[in-house]
Amino acid sequence: MRFWRGLVLALAISSVSGLQVRLFQRLPPQHFSDRSERLPQRLPPLHCSRPDRSERHSWRRTKRNEVLRFAAPALSTVLADPLMSVVDALVVGRTASTLELASLGPALAVFNFVNYFFFFLSAATTVRVAAALSCSDEEAAATTLGVAVSVATLCGVFVTICLIAKGPDLVRATGCVAALVPAAARYLRVRALGSPFVLAAMVAQAGLLAQRDARTPLNAVTLACFLNVLGDFVLVPKIGAAGAAWATLVSQVVALPVMLWLSKKRGRLPVNLRLPTRAELGPLVSASKPLFVFETGMSICYGLIQAAGAQFTVGATAAFQSLWNPTSFLTFVTYPLKQAAAVFLPTLKPQETREFMTVLLNIAWPLGLVIAGAEALCAASPAAFTGDVALHATIRGFGPPVAAAALILPFAQVGEGTLLGTGDLGFLSRTQIMNVFVAAFAMIAVKRVGVGVKGVYMVLFVFYLSRVVQTTLRVFVFRKPWERDDDDMCDINL
Repeated sequence: MRFWRGLVLALAISSVSGLQVRLFQRLPPQHFSDRSERLPQRLPPLHCSRPDRSERHSWRRTKRNEVLRFAAPALSTVLADPLMSVVDALVVGRTASTLELASLGPALAVFNFVNYFFFFLSAATTVRVAAALSCSDEEAAATTLGVAVSVATLCGVFVTICLIAKGPDLVRATGCVAALVPAAARYLRVRALGSPFVLAAMVAQAGLLAQRDARTPLNAVTLACFLNVLGDFVLVPKIGAAGAAWATLVSQVVALPVMLWLSKKRGRLPVNLRLPTRAELGPLVSASKPLFVFETGMSICYGLIQAAGAQFTVGATAAFQSLWNPTSFLTFVTYPLKQAAAVFLPTLKPQETREFMTVLLNIAWPLGLVIAGAEALCAASPAAFTGDVALHATIRGFGPPVAAAALILPFAQVGEGTLLGTGDLGFLSRTQIMNVFVAAFAMIAVKRVGVGVKGVYMVLFVFYLSRVVQTTLRVFVFRKPWERDDDDMCDINL
């Protein structure tokens, strides 16, 4: 019964943000019936530089509904892999040994670092496709999408080869205890087989979101999650953590072709896989350079935090991993705020940008409260994630720092999304240089204080705070996007 209660809690986490969205949402999800509806639809503009209060409220309400219709299903594109990791950890924690559960820590630290490293392709695809569609250049949007998916697939093949060849060495590089290496390497090598599917799906989903179609990824991800849960129940009791890896692999292999088939059936931009020419790569590379720095810095920071959580005893590592999976999952709940800013802002006039920022911030603060409450609930319910009662007190101690971090994260996503949507990519990349130094110094500080594994979650809070401070100063003080002179974002983004 405790296992089933744990499973229900983990699946309930996946609906937290969806429930939050539906509390505000009054209109049904927007569906696209033909190719013409794929282009961004501009609201009637605010008619003067200082519109009256009723006009502003009406504009905000309409735009808020638009954002929520986009964000609710868009969660599926970012929550798929974290949700599978949560279910993997839950089933392993309830049916396998503590060592098998702890082995997920270093294995996922390596796998997630590598995959997050390629998030720049997803972000660049969203920016380029959204900008092209806002300028009514559907041919350029289709070319960008095809090139990006092709590059992602090739990168996935390269990742697979590297992880299979160097799996044990990469696991050891996390600093974990030697007892975890064999089980972690087995899990990592199986998950590595799915890297081409993971990266191709990630970029294809970004292209669909740039077309404001979040329903198609939702359908594919729902299928993937169902197959993953079913596979975990069948395989984990038989072969341990490696069974969870096989279940996730099968679900990812099935979900990608389903998503591409639905995309074609619904008349979205075509995804043509081919070796791109140098001329086709040029625009994508131009947008990718600063985003590569940004996502690399993000991967380094998360990798440092997750690796630090694996450098304690087996018990402490297992306790950290038990809460890290739901924490990672809930972190991605806020990601649609960044996506919405990147997709909607290129279509807005400067005077509309400020009002749209207000819309996003009014969504961010209640979302932060809900996620912080969910984090606190997870920390207060350790029995849902592990049957080892010796770990429960340690997990409960993680509650305050993870809740505080969750509270401020939505504001970091809004700020970073604004920089994406307004073309301020150079500064966005530079913020991560500071974030890496801040996270590293925070980690040194908590080690010297001697707070143990709990200090790793304190570093997570400091990392989020650094992101909030930098983007807030840039957007609201030093370079206000609503004060720019240009009336059209085409020149910036294209």
